[in-house]
Amino acid sequence: MSVARNAYDMPSAAAPSPAAFRDAIEAVLLEEAHRYRAEVPRAGQLADATLPFDTDYYIAHRIETVHRIRLTARTDALALLKMLDEDYDTACRWGDYIVEEMKHDRMFLADLATHGYRKSIIDERPPLKSTRALLDYLEAQIHGVGSVAAVSYSIFVEWNSARFSRAAIERAAAVFGERHVRGAKAHLRIDEQDDHYAEMVEIAYRLTAERGGASVVIPLLRDIASLLRATFVELHALTAPSPASATS
Repeated sequence: MSVARNAYDMPSAAAPSPAAFRDAIEAVLLEEAHRYRAEVPRAGQLADATLPFDTDYYIAHRIETVHRIRLTARTDALALLKMLDEDYDTACRWGDYIVEEMKHDRMFLADLATHGYRKSIIDERPPLKSTRALLDYLEAQIHGVGSVAAVSYSIFVEWNSARFSRAAIERAAAVFGERHVRGAKAHLRIDEQDDHYAEMVEIAYRLTAERGGASVVIPLLRDIASLLRATFVELHALTAPSPASATS
């Protein structure tokens, strides 16, 4: 995994334009999306109606979403502490975002409850090993690189939400019914109304424009993508039918 340099110790360079910064980020995100589809077993089954739908996989994915929201609330707060020293005005914008995001576990908990998964059941189920690795990575990078590490995670998840969540929600609604996805729909509606992806890109740009720009963010995005691919591989291993049951 790459080791990013501290963006705030790097010499200033000519600042890239916001458009060039965003284009560079988008190119990497597209590349990582292709890698996900190529490397992760059953990569498209949450959204692709031509593939078999695995309820156990879907539930495990939603539970892990709750764990990630709760755990990244901590790294988001650490990033806010860092950002207050890096750029106070930008920290105010980041603070608004993370206060909203940390409450979104409730939306997915409401959906899980319609499947019989109470909050107490989810609380007792530990996060996956890959999720813990992601959080350890983010915490280390926040201390080493700066707050942009947490912002890069948000860039990644908001970009994927904007492009792929609607299809996944619609498929789940077709399988289970609308009442089972009300929380997920509310989450997506907030992301779209507030244009969270654009806001995260703007925050990252403000933090890094004079300290390397996209060259600071791209290694972080690649590492985060790798760690999240590991989560989906782990979900597959937990829920895939055994060879014996598949042939019986």
